[in-house]
Amino acid sequence: MTCGPFPAPGAANGRDVVRAGAARRPDPPTPGSDTRPRGPQWLGIDLVAQRWLFPAAGLVATALGGSIYAFSVFITPLEAEFGWSRSQTVLAFAVALVCLALAVFGGGALVDRFGPRWTLGGGGTLAGAGMAASGAADHVGELVVTFGVMVGTGIGLVYSATTIALAARWFPDARWRGTAIGWSVVGFGLGATVAAPLWTVGIETVGWRSTYVITGVVFIVVYLALTTLVRFPPPDWTFDGDRGWQHLSGHDRAQLGRQAQNAPDPADLTLREALDSRALWLLSITFFLAIIGGLTTISELAPFIESAEPTGLGATPGTAAALIVVFSLHNGLGRPLSGWASARAGLRHATLGCYLLMAAGMLVLAAATAWAPLVLPGVMITGLAFGSILALNPTMTVALFGASFVARIFGVVYVIGIGAGGLLGPPLGGAVLDATGSYVPVFIAGAVASMLAAGGAVALPDGERQHSTRTRALVTGGPS
Repeated sequence: MTCGPFPAPGAANGRDVVRAGAARRPDPPTPGSDTRPRGPQWLGIDLVAQRWLFPAAGLVATALGGSIYAFSVFITPLEAEFGWSRSQTVLAFAVALVCLALAVFGGGALVDRFGPRWTLGGGGTLAGAGMAASGAADHVGELVVTFGVMVGTGIGLVYSATTIALAARWFPDARWRGTAIGWSVVGFGLGATVAAPLWTVGIETVGWRSTYVITGVVFIVVYLALTTLVRFPPPDWTFDGDRGWQHLSGHDRAQLGRQAQNAPDPADLTLREALDSRALWLLSITFFLAIIGGLTTISELAPFIESAEPTGLGATPGTAAALIVVFSLHNGLGRPLSGWASARAGLRHATLGCYLLMAAGMLVLAAATAWAPLVLPGVMITGLAFGSILALNPTMTVALFGASFVARIFGVVYVIGIGAGGLLGPPLGGAVLDATGSYVPVFIAGAVASMLAAGGAVALPDGERQHSTRTRALVTGGPS
């Protein structure tokens, strides 16, 4: 049994066995013959044997979606052409984040009902159409509808179809589940690494309108291609922690059925139970506070670097694109590093450390207005903290509430964190800039919010000890 680039899982730990499949062992093969059933095929590849293709698909899908974090490269040409204020220009980006978060929440139910393929196809087509239509925008309202509503919603549906729910189904073994989820979402951190320089070149050569249209076409082509791959495990296969994925005999299939195989773990919390938990609301609020600074930085980074001194740094668009790449690289690097840190320090302590790191990064960026060389470490620290926060929160959600209903439960966390944070952070940052003419109060406000998040993180439950029946009552205590 192969597991892609990693060795096959070792002994089960009790929760590594999908209970439906543990009831009966598949019939042994006839001695001397290779009767191992083949799993579902994609381009001649056995997807059961090569399940790491699904996190890889998530990486590609989220990399495209993560390109929206390079939105700030469009701010200067949009303001130059239309004379918009900063709070007007970033409104489309803020609405995109809200719609993305709402679509992640609703997309969990769509994935459960219709499967990942249809959700991915619909979301990818909507995102691509929105990008292409953004190239025809002449007013703020039009850009809000095309980029904000259409692109944001489409990317949220893509995220639901290709990341947490998909990886959790194909990796029920706790040994590899966190790694699979981490790789499936890492693209959101790396997407702007490619998009920022490509969009900068596109804007300078063919203009911002054509750049939007070309991006939309790429979205549709790639996302529709991925629909040929993504799917849930077939109903006639079950996972055993000792032997990996195993094919069920005809008798087993008749007895278990599809619903029995996918029965939720009774130790996992439902969405209703999670909503009655202090832990869910505390996790969501701290996520919201910590993410505001990062989202504001993303929306203002390019114009901060390009604006003339003393407001900005007075650098070229190429320098701004390069620093966005640095931010994105550290955003992506923070996701696996946060997993390494949480494995050694614990999820709660790792989360607390990342919130404090975000505050430090914002303060360094504020200081960069007085001494420009500080912008590089400020961008690196902020990007690293931002990526770590985005990786730790879904991992903490699984640890606290289990994997059975994680798509919907994390949707709540995502709506409050990214949705509300995106709705409030960038527009408020733009309004503060318009009122003061300085980026210093913008960055300081983000640092203060992150420090408040760190204070709240101290009260978070110890995630590694919550995902069990014994400690379930601690999680499901009433909301404060």
